[in-house]
Amino acid sequence: MFAMRNYLVFLWLLAAAAHASPPGNAYATIDWPNKLNPHFVPLGAGRFLVSTRSGKLVWDAEMNSFGEPAGWPLHTAIGGDWTPLGDGVLVEGRAHDDDGNPVRSLVWWNKKAATFSPPLVLPSASYPSALVPLDGDTVLACMGSPSHGTRAVLVSLRQGIPTIINEPAPALRQLLAAKGVTGPVDGIGQSDAGSAPVRFEIAFCGWQMRNPPQGLANGKQAVKPQYLPDGRIVIAAGEPAIDTPYIWDPQREQWEAFTSKPPVSARLVSGFAADDEVVALGGSSNKYADFLDPATLRWTRSQDVAAIDSPDPALAPLGKGRVLAFLREHGRVVLLQQLHRAKAGEFLYSHGAGADVLAPGGRLYLLDGGDPGQPINRPEAVGGEADGTPQAIAPLPLPLGSLSAVALPDGSLLAFGGRRTYREAMPAPAFRYDARQDRWEPAPGLEVGYAAGQLESTEGGALISEWPRGDFLLDRHGTLAVLDGADLLRWRPGAVARRIPLPRPHTAATLLETTDGRLLVVGGTTGTGAPNPVSDLFSPRSGRWQRGPKPHVAGGRAVRMADGSIFKVTLADARVRAEVAGAALARWKLLPPPPLQSFSLLQLVAVGRDVVLLPNNRSQLALVWSRQRGWRTWRIATEFAPTALVPAGGRRAVARDWNRYALVELPR
Repeated sequence: MFAMRNYLVFLWLLAAAAHASPPGNAYATIDWPNKLNPHFVPLGAGRFLVSTRSGKLVWDAEMNSFGEPAGWPLHTAIGGDWTPLGDGVLVEGRAHDDDGNPVRSLVWWNKKAATFSPPLVLPSASYPSALVPLDGDTVLACMGSPSHGTRAVLVSLRQGIPTIINEPAPALRQLLAAKGVTGPVDGIGQSDAGSAPVRFEIAFCGWQMRNPPQGLANGKQAVKPQYLPDGRIVIAAGEPAIDTPYIWDPQREQWEAFTSKPPVSARLVSGFAADDEVVALGGSSNKYADFLDPATLRWTRSQDVAAIDSPDPALAPLGKGRVLAFLREHGRVVLLQQLHRAKAGEFLYSHGAGADVLAPGGRLYLLDGGDPGQPINRPEAVGGEADGTPQAIAPLPLPLGSLSAVALPDGSLLAFGGRRTYREAMPAPAFRYDARQDRWEPAPGLEVGYAAGQLESTEGGALISEWPRGDFLLDRHGTLAVLDGADLLRWRPGAVARRIPLPRPHTAATLLETTDGRLLVVGGTTGTGAPNPVSDLFSPRSGRWQRGPKPHVAGGRAVRMADGSIFKVTLADARVRAEVAGAALARWKLLPPPPLQSFSLLQLVAVGRDVVLLPNNRSQLALVWSRQRGWRTWRIATEFAPTALVPAGGRRAVARDWNRYALVELPR
């Protein structure tokens, strides 16, 4: 009795040492031997075999409790390979014999009995490199050996104990071929994968794609295949990390990229079996989990966008729509649950500015992919006939950052001018979105190169900002006009874009339509980088350019107000210099200085008859100007610092940052 009580106390001490009260938003804490390297094996049903400073334990994540790993061999460490087998999990064990030589074994976890089987000791000087499930009861163990290279054996359960098979039965050969195994198997003979979409190469104990996409065709790409409920094969992770997931198209016998996400390494999803959910990490700093919907091949993020906040975590499933993130700090484990409904006032994903489109009916579309160096391709829509919460829409055929967009007269959206990477040089394709079909299609005849908007600088008088480019518009006839390099480009759906040479080089200029239908080019810089001192007008009727009225201040950016007036602003040494031209565009009138002597400009936007200068500094007030009231200041009443305003009709606008939004009304 005394011995049993001591034993129970010992188990309690083990659990207490391995699991302290979780800090902050942690679901649990585990006292790993190496805090930077969480080491675990999923055992199914929410249980994990974990290595702690107190020894090996079985962690029941659902109950958040720890217990002894019944039957686990003494003096045996947890290896890195595992796979489902029968009604349990086959786990690699690592130990040493009396002479210090490494000994590798396979130990089977019986889910029903909650105990481990006696170990299967593998051939001397062999170590498992991969365990490949072939069916419910048979596994291929691919092993490396310092002296013999790689070799493979078949392991099956015999009376609850893993056993090596040495029976060259035809059924086993067929099973190996069906699973894509290529190479010699001990006791079975040579296996040939034939036309399998993925092949397990025994020569290097890893998976490879048949007919890999162009980006993966060079070099040896080790991938991790996963299987959707309908049997389709998805490749979403690999070494090196894969930027875009692929799905096998059996009709075309090729891999198709179906959406975009941050690169996924095999280590990240090492806790997932081949038929588990497809999950990735999202956000610029891996702040949430992304769950793949097998029916639509779209991603849905987890609820808390800042739950992880840790580099290179490892994920493992905890039932449908739930994953655990094992962090590389303080032993923290975080629970991530799939988001089923967005919170009011929050976007589903982060969005940079540049491709916000308010479509007829009041629905706001956010098309920009966030970080232009790694666009996430998660467009969404808010408002309109929907219930007011964000709704995901179809991803673009290509992940593009720094997009620009307009709503076409037929109700479709046009996205153009994006770039795949920071250093994108070639013009990217344009695409049209049909909201009724929730589908993107190419926009033939239109390719527009990326161009930056104006930036703010407190010195030198140049407005420099990676904010929305202002050099495009949709004119009164439904024609897209955009400054593209040295040309004015004009395009209508179904036609090829027409290029008209500009009278002089421009960078980060503004393009506006006057009340009489002419196109005004003003602001920005010249080809030499100096502030542009002139304005130019193009007449679509005559097809000719003419010089417009000369502004008082060179450079800057302009917007058109509801009455047709043109408002232009330039910053010089953090001081605002503004001027306005009437609808007839006869001359520019210099305005008196605003009430704020120093100002840091983020965005210039016309909201009805007012112009708003959005500050780049959270502590600053916004500036508002109108003909009736002149200058006034505005403290925008939002819980966040707005980084963009989108006119929403009348005096209203949608204020937003990368993650949140609110409807605001301009001051009277």
